[in-house]
Amino acid sequence: ILTDLGDPVLSETFLRNIDLVCRQHVVVVCMVRQPAADPLFSRAGTDNVNRVYDDLGHHMIWMNIQELARNLRHKGVHFSLVDGEKLSTELVQQYMTVKARQLL
Repeated sequence: ILTDLGDPVLSETFLRNIDLVCRQHVVVVCMVRQPAADPLFSRAGTDNVNRVYDDLGHHMIWMNIQELARNLRHKGVHFSLVDGEKLSTELVQQYMTVKARQLL
């Protein structure tokens, strides 16, 4: 499933309803990595107050995505964040991993 689960309302709905699909199917969710979704202190030092607030906001987005990934793993869903320019390569790699593990 290619989707953008950056919106908390959409991700909550997706998480609640994915059980309908993953009972009978192997579900692999690939989400394009958001450029602003970084863990706190992952960039070089902050030089002004506005950047501190931006970094905190980016960290909250990153935390929400990490929590979503953890919840999806508990339901048996494979989740990965993918860089936009590597999307097609990553999709093929995910498929090959599923096939190699004989999950299909």
